[in-house]
Formats: sequence, C-alpha cells, structure tokens
Amino acid sequence: MRKKKIWPTDKAPLVITLPKKGNLRQCQNYRTISLISHTSKVMLDIILNHPKPKAEELSEEIADFRACRSTVEKIFICWILIDSVIGFKKAFDRVWHVLGGFQCRGRPCSSHSDALQNLHQCSLP
Repeated sequence: MRKKKIWPTDKAPLVITLPKKGNLRQCQNYRTISLISHTSKVMLDIILNHPKPKAEELSEEIADFRACRSTVEKIFICWILIDSVIGFKKAFDRVWHVLGGFQCRGRPCSSHSDALQNLHQCSLP
C-alpha cells in the first residue's frame, strides 16, 4: 500500500442491475447499484464534503456548487424583478410620445418606429 500509494481495495466499483416491475426487456425497468469498499466510501465522503465550507463562504451572487442555489433560479428571480419593476405598457406609451417629436431629415423616422412597434408587440403578454 505504501509503495503504490493507493488503497488496496480501491478498484472500480462493481455495478449490479436489479430488475423492477414490468417488462424486463426494457432498460428503464432496471435500477443499478454500485458496490464499493468501505475505505473507498470513506475517501469519497471526505473528497465530497471537503469543499463545502469554502463554497458556503462565497458571496450570495455566486450560485455554482451550492445546494438549493442554481443559475436558473437566479435568472428566474431577475425576470420576476424586471417584470415587477418595469411596466412595459407605460414605458412603450411614453416612447410613442417621445418618438413623435423626433424627425429624420424633416419627416418621421419610420425605421425606428417600425422597430419599436415590433419590440412592443413581442413584449406584450
């Protein structure tokens, strides 16, 4: 053990498939378990739990590698905040009022108004 610097039982785990109920010709009707030696389980627990205290010290904005904190959840919270803070209907009503005062070379800017009209239609629920 000292010469090789590995655990003597640290080999690949033995994977066994156990049948569930149903048609045994389909793969989804089996579940797998892996048989690992006790020393390997202890080493895996140590490796798994070692970075947890350092991960909890990270700032609240960093969501990676932390339980119950995901990037998808952060994006969802941002969408809720944007939706609750910004009233898109009021914002676009004001844009049309302001846009009426702008002119491109003496006539209304149709390209800008067309782009804003498309954006307004996409933002309506």
